Amino acid sequence: MTSKVKNNVNRKGWCPSILKPMETSDGLLVRVKPKFSLISTHQLLGLCDLSIKHGNGLIDLTNRANFQLRGITNRSHLELVDGLVELGLGSRSPEEDEAPQVLVSPMLSEEFRELSDRLLLLRFKKLPPKFGFVMDNFEQPACLQYSGDIRIYVKPDDVLIALDNADAGVNVSYSQIEGQIKNMIDWYLSNRLDEFSRVSSVVSTVGCPSSFASSPLPQEKQFKKIGFVEGGVFFALNSGQFYASQLVKVLERASFSGNIRVTPWRALYLPNCDLFDVAPFQIDEDKIFDGVSF
Repeated sequence: MTSKVKNNVNRKGWCPSILKPMETSDGLLVRVKPKFSLISTHQLLGLCDLSIKHGNGLIDLTNRANFQLRGITNRSHLELVDGLVELGLGSRSPEEDEAPQVLVSPMLSEEFRELSDRLLLLRFKKLPPKFGFVMDNFEQPACLQYSGDIRIYVKPDDVLIALDNADAGVNVSYSQIEGQIKNMIDWYLSNRLDEFSRVSSVVSTVGCPSSFASSPLPQEKQFKKIGFVEGGVFFALNSGQFYASQLVKVLERASFSGNIRVTPWRALYLPNCDLFDVAPFQIDEDKIFDGVSF
């Protein structure tokens, strides 16, 4: 049964979601934000099926670790929403659909990812549409170059929280996370120039309060973003834009277990992967695997 979700098409320049698609040259674009930047094999195969059934089969991976389904029509959009909600990849609630993005580093173990659920439970009004959080591993940061208005760096015993564009952050216990974030957002709302100002521009204009900048930020470290790593493999298809049929064939030929991690560098991480058969990707007659990167 088709849901009664209103088809609310936004003009170009807005931040799309599953309830608010964006008009593009090839039809409507629907952005899917996997919770915790994780997606199960069942969900991903279902997403590919929906992309083929209701769109043109073309999928983008974004630098916010989201999937974008392209070529959606006004008629097919409502059925697509039903399918995404059934897969657990979206909500019919406008409040949940418009909740701030939480980008979770693929270097963060799943036991800490539940922290992002606590962020989603926070309800802040008057935040700009693209306001978002970044949750990263302090010891092995992977998202330093990706934007986020408030950055949370997880440590074994506490967390470092920093405003975007600040030179330092503040250490707090796990029980103090929500209170510290609320203080930072209150400061931001009191100092922003207009309703579209981002945290980085406010910090640049008025500076970061000393109470929010008492501890150093993590240092950038080199790590392998494509290929086999300890515990799994990172792979990319055509630099992050591919056909759903391509991804389905990759998943069918890979042997792995656990949830797939979506990265902001437009790659996917397959955990516990002991077989990733490269040869068929390179010699397939229909060249469906041209562009697979390891």
